[in-house]
Amino acid sequence: YHPKRVETIARPLIRINAYIPLSGPDAHIGMTMKLNAEKILKKASQTARYKYEVYFNDSYTTSIYPDNMAKATISFENAPEPRVNLNFSASNTEKFIIHSPYQQVTENFIKDLKNRNIKNIGMITAAQGDYRLLAQTFKNTLPKTYEFNGAVYQPEQKDFNILINLMRNNDTELFLLVGASSDIDNLIKQLHDNGISNFNIATLYSAELSPNISLYENTRSVGSLAGLYDNRLFTETLKILINSYEKNFKKDLLPSEKFISDYIARQHAKNNIITVPSAIKTIKDGKIITLKE
Repeated sequence: YHPKRVETIARPLIRINAYIPLSGPDAHIGMTMKLNAEKILKKASQTARYKYEVYFNDSYTTSIYPDNMAKATISFENAPEPRVNLNFSASNTEKFIIHSPYQQVTENFIKDLKNRNIKNIGMITAAQGDYRLLAQTFKNTLPKTYEFNGAVYQPEQKDFNILINLMRNNDTELFLLVGASSDIDNLIKQLHDNGISNFNIATLYSAELSPNISLYENTRSVGSLAGLYDNRLFTETLKILINSYEKNFKKDLLPSEKFISDYIARQHAKNNIITVPSAIKTIKDGKIITLKE
């Protein structure tokens, strides 16, 4: 009797580094991302032909990439908008940004304004980084039929009363807030102290990033269709990466990082941007609701 020989070949391993906030003020976002990513990995372990491992690093405390031979890195940012960056370790590969672009968000917001009988808009925006670019995109796109006034607050500024009174003196009907969620939370509290209702407050991107969502009850915001707290920006990117490897599966062989990045560029991206549609959202009873057109 000669037993039949059974050959077991281990699935080739694809390591992925992830940088998400697992501590600090945005930990609620990062923990949701990690939970949903682990569900995807569990499903992939049962059905995928390659093996996938994600090393979760806390972006709030970690600045050095580990030397673990990872094929790709997925990192989350939220200033000024929620976005995910997808990079490959090989130097000749493409780099991708996954987000809802400023122009798309602005046009979506302005389309919604037509239903609100509002003509005078006051924007309060953070002075630093791309917040100014986002604000400028909005200003340049807003039709001339609207009155528009803008004001800028500085990093670490805590008192917004002068800016609020400036806007009120200009007969502002809608306070449009652009900045980090921690700043916007503080701004909304001070608007409330000045008698401004949430029906007269709107944000770009900020509402879904706040840990204090009840502050935004009845406000309107542009958010990503990727989902609550934008955690699906991360998971959708992970799905694209896994599916790209699986679509190009070769037995006992891993496609090169260059091959996979070129595949993603052809199938999913335009000018290295993977666009996630945006939508107008409001907060009702502490829940984020997407408004249908």
